[in-house]
Amino acid sequence: MKKNYDLSALMTLAWEIFRNKAKKCDTFAEALKRAWACFNVGDSNREKIENAKREHGIAEEVHTWFVWTLHGRKVKHDEKNVFQVLLDTPENGIGKTYMTSYFTYSQTDLIENVA
Repeated sequence: MKKNYDLSALMTLAWEIFRNKAKKCDTFAEALKRAWACFNVGDSNREKIENAKREHGIAEEVHTWFVWTLHGRKVKHDEKNVFQVLLDTPENGIGKTYMTSYFTYSQTDLIENVA
């Protein structure tokens, strides 16, 4: 069965990976390969996160600490994660996993711009 991929999102992710110096991609082709790998594990990871939300009875929006910062929010001081999920990673090879902590919207505040 053929999957429908959002190619615009794929290319956006590839450019983000390519421009991120910490990822150490020398060529755009390597960044595109990593972006495809992220898309391939993305569905199973989303399912794991939704299952964990359901198990913990959480209806709120949840994200990792890093994703909340991308949304202009910060996790409040001394807040504990609501759950952790063991996710697949495309970057360390087949069968590799990593633990990720998730926080709810109510555990965050707006980031104040200091000018």
